[in-house]
Amino acid sequence: MPPLGPITPEETPLFSPPPFEEMWKGVLPKLKAVLARHGIPATDGEDLVQKAVEQYLRKRDQVRSPERWLPVALTNICRMYWRTHSRRLTLAVDQPLLEVLADPLAPAQERAVLRAELRKMLAGIKQRCRSILALRYLGYDRHEIAGETGYKVSSIDKLTRRCIDELTRRFQKAAGRLWGGDR
Repeated sequence: MPPLGPITPEETPLFSPPPFEEMWKGVLPKLKAVLARHGIPATDGEDLVQKAVEQYLRKRDQVRSPERWLPVALTNICRMYWRTHSRRLTLAVDQPLLEVLADPLAPAQERAVLRAELRKMLAGIKQRCRSILALRYLGYDRHEIAGETGYKVSSIDKLTRRCIDELTRRFQKAAGRLWGGDR
């Protein structure tokens, strides 16, 4: 490896990124537009922009146009944000349902009310999801659900997650109506 010395004009890269401050002024409105388009809460928006900038700083030698690269990177980060948020929400609905329905010591009235509400929510979704979720909340495991419904065992997890997502959306709408929101 040759010794490091002064860089000659022949060795200078063809691309040199613009100064960060200059680039930042031009790209900031685009980043704000990405956050708005994806409906990111203001409290989380700054963190997501920071992640995009960190990624840029790590890869800036490979990035030809930061003005184009940063909005695309932020768009991908926003998509991951909502995917993660959706999973957390799904778990927040699914886990308590499983626990209350499986708990033999839970008050009978509480279980009865929950089952009635669950039946109402399930009534509005596709038959396939009704079957899968009914079996899930009755305590069947994925192999038993596959056997009862005729689906492959390898497909049950994905189908169950989609069905729980649909059930979660219904709970959100019901909660919005209950609390006067527009969810």
